[in-house]
Amino acid sequence: MEVTVPLARADLPIGTLTDVVVNMRENAFTVVGRDERGEYAEYTFLWESEHVLGPILHVILNVLDVLDEALAKVAALFGVEYVGGGGEGIPARLRSHFDGVDEVEAAWGRHLDSLRLGAFRVSARVATLYVPYMGHAATLNYVVFPIVDAEVEAESKSRNVVSGSVHVRSEGAAMLRVGIKTLGGMYLLAQSSPHLSPVLPTVANILGRLVRDVRDVVGLWPQI
Repeated sequence: MEVTVPLARADLPIGTLTDVVVNMRENAFTVVGRDERGEYAEYTFLWESEHVLGPILHVILNVLDVLDEALAKVAALFGVEYVGGGGEGIPARLRSHFDGVDEVEAAWGRHLDSLRLGAFRVSARVATLYVPYMGHAATLNYVVFPIVDAEVEAESKSRNVVSGSVHVRSEGAAMLRVGIKTLGGMYLLAQSSPHLSPVLPTVANILGRLVRDVRDVVGLWPQI
């Protein structure tokens, strides 16, 4: 489980970095960017060194708040209650969030199967595609810097239950693939094939709010 947050700049005890990416896992966090000389810099810390994030800690916490709010709204669509912010400290919040992701994914999978879609294949071109989750990770890189002119394809060959993947290509190159029953798959279908489920248009609206809030929090809205 991890959350990756991109920032334009961060003033930290380790120095001033630009093109910053903070990758948070349950056991440690990594800060990547370019230093004052423009050279690549990477630092990994245990959470005992959380004070290193001091100047940008409020940004990290606000991003987690946005993710929790969106997850709670999606969970409610499937009759699942999710209350974010469980426990003290960022590692506890990560565990709580991804426990919620597991519950929502299970509910989404049951919902898809209940639609009796049979074998199907859908494809669509999306001008601007946002990807907030890939596997057990919140990939906010693709929220701040979305995939442009994306080709999205999903296929399920089973007649009884939905089983398969959602593929994304851009400019002829394969960008990513996620399971159709994952949270990432749900968000991709909401943007490319909302007709597959009556909940997907609402999911698309929730995603739109998530995108606006994340980009606002990291300070890159509306410049991008």
